[in-house]
Amino acid sequence: MANVTDEYRVRAVNTSRETENKVHDDAVAVRYGFRGGLVAGVNVYGYMVVPVLARLGPALLEDGRITAKFLQPFYEGETVVVRVRPEGEHLAVTAEDESGAVRASGTAAMGAPQSGDLPPEAPLSTDRPEASAQVIYAGRVLGTYAAAVDEPTQEALLGLANSIVVANYRISPWIHTSSEVACYGRAQPGETLSVRGVIRDCYERKGHEFMVLDVAVLGRSLIQRITHTAIWKLRE
Repeated sequence: MANVTDEYRVRAVNTSRETENKVHDDAVAVRYGFRGGLVAGVNVYGYMVVPVLARLGPALLEDGRITAKFLQPFYEGETVVVRVRPEGEHLAVTAEDESGAVRASGTAAMGAPQSGDLPPEAPLSTDRPEASAQVIYAGRVLGTYAAAVDEPTQEALLGLANSIVVANYRISPWIHTSSEVACYGRAQPGETLSVRGVIRDCYERKGHEFMVLDVAVLGRSLIQRITHTAIWKLRE
């Protein structure tokens, strides 16, 4: 790869303002010390993937890996500057504000890891429990979630890892902090996808309670395997 930096600029849009997760609502987010409602991590991931796909091509979606770590939030109307830079065998990706401050970072490369054993299927309860340490713990298998995705963009597919959380718990506010995505295939428009998950780890850091999910997205075959980390209980 040539030693150059690609740049992509986009205006951040808070598409999650009306969702159940009130960290995207201005009034609630301010109570937790933010300037306003947070632009969702999956949206920022979608911005980051645009120049990555321009570089590596659609083959990445069938045999590739992408990571993203969300360091500081973006807010509605801000300019997101995504920069892609070759580093050895992978691409380094940053999402910066106009001052050059890095608010998200990640990597992308060809070659998906071996998928290993998938999370098991489990029935999805119609009575979602309130998020708590009694129901969020390492080893808990989540109820399998199914959804038809009209436009299976990378942003939409990663959003399914959020959807399985919401399908299993009444949880708000909470924050998606990072994802590691292994790509094995492409979903077809309108295809009904099965989303399985298991909580692999839980820990506390700086007063926040985290969970780490192992999520598999399947259509006719495995599409993605996602390690999805989120703060399920924010420090007041």
